[in-house]
Amino acid sequence: MFLTLHKDQEETERLHKDQEETERLHKDQEETERLHKDQEETERLHKDQEETERLHKDQEETARLHKDQEETERLHKDQEETESQHKDQEETESWSKSGSTQNTRV
Repeated sequence: MFLTLHKDQEETERLHKDQEETERLHKDQEETERLHKDQEETERLHKDQEETERLHKDQEETARLHKDQEETERLHKDQEETESQHKDQEETESWSKSGSTQNTRV
């Protein structure tokens, strides 16, 4: 009987240790799953960061293109003004020549 009790006690202790090991493994599994989720979140955040940087570069490029467009429009207006002034000058010279011709004829 003593031997049976001793074996029962050893079996109980073994089962208790197995139970503790099972609980430890369960906690390890939960921690592994949590770490996996954290890793996925880290990867998602990394992708978001890359996308944010790409959008920032796009925004800078858009601003640069907008400035270039404004400069192009300004240059176009300057060119139109220059052409207008050139026409005015030609007309003035033409009138001046025709006026001096009329004065000479008189």
